[in-house]
Amino acid sequence: MPGILMIVARDRPDLYDRLRQEFSGDRAVAVVLDRRFGERRSETVDAATAEQRLADRRQRDIEDGLQRLGWATARRA
Repeated sequence: MPGILMIVARDRPDLYDRLRQEFSGDRAVAVVLDRRFGERRSETVDAATAEQRLADRRQRDIEDGLQRLGWATARRA
């Protein structure tokens, strides 16, 4: 399983294709399109679920890299 994810902005299919070709032989890197469409959690969360969801799983904000560069990297957990 690859340890590094290269996340490419959805509006950059050209970059996605180029990076997939560039890293096709590297088993340590997986190139994926950004699949996020916004916050998945609803505004109203019951008390039992709220405790489980205190920490956001996203450890690093990739938004800046996606907007400026068209891509960002993240380590796979």
